Amino acid sequence: MARLPDFLIIGAQKCGTSWLAAMLRQHSEVYMPDQEIHFFDKAGNYEKGMDWYTSHFARAEDSRRAGEKTPDYFWADGRGGEGHLPDVHRHIHRHLPDVKLIVTLKNPVDRAVSAVKHLIRTGRISPLHRMDDLLAGEKSALLEGFGVFEVGRFFTLLTAYLNLFRRDQILVLFFEEDIVQHPGEGLKKVCAFLGIDDGFRFSGMAQKVNRFDACKLHLIARYYFPILSPVTSVLGRLLPESDYRPGEPVLRHLHGLYHEENRRLFDLLDREPAESWLAT
Repeated sequence: MARLPDFLIIGAQKCGTSWLAAMLRQHSEVYMPDQEIHFFDKAGNYEKGMDWYTSHFARAEDSRRAGEKTPDYFWADGRGGEGHLPDVHRHIHRHLPDVKLIVTLKNPVDRAVSAVKHLIRTGRISPLHRMDDLLAGEKSALLEGFGVFEVGRFFTLLTAYLNLFRRDQILVLFFEEDIVQHPGEGLKKVCAFLGIDDGFRFSGMAQKVNRFDACKLHLIARYYFPILSPVTSVLGRLLPESDYRPGEPVLRHLHGLYHEENRRLFDLLDREPAESWLAT
């Protein structure tokens, strides 16, 4: 019988999912593939069928929890580019109705900024564009199809999943608290949720994963002159990292964009708003 995953880390993107997956891969009672599978969110992969999907868990022993991490799954009804499917949550529920879902969230303003940096670092957006123009100016159309703003609507996306899955099937973690400030306690929550040993000693909890660490020279060369990329990659280690930080007016604009979504999210979770999410 094909092995199905017991849990999915579904996102949100740029909210610590890579760190969480790296930690869980250490656990003796967990099996996770090394790469994101993108089965439920990418049309080309979904068309390959469940046999292709379950083959990624063939090496998992019956005594271990099997899972995968694909943060684009959280964009439930996203109609973006790059082959993203609009019914991700329904696809997951159709095939895995009893699966456990782990959601990590962080201040959606910081998440949007991180998402744009990711697009620049991966060569989808030119590094010559100003962050202000991309996030709230004349270049914002370049972000369409990537979910930069849409994925930060956490209340809307989480509600889409809660309309299909039981509340006890979903664990919500907060990046600032459960990953940055108290990673050990955050991992204990995950272990308890998955029913595995919460006394496991994880290593490297302070390590940052997928951080934005490229200098602007290297980013420009890789985008416009890829033949020079190997040289600028070496030189870039000697130069300061690029600082793609938007200005205060743009940050205030983004805080306003997410204000109502955040209020409804914390009401839904029956907790006080996270101080780190509040506009200053």
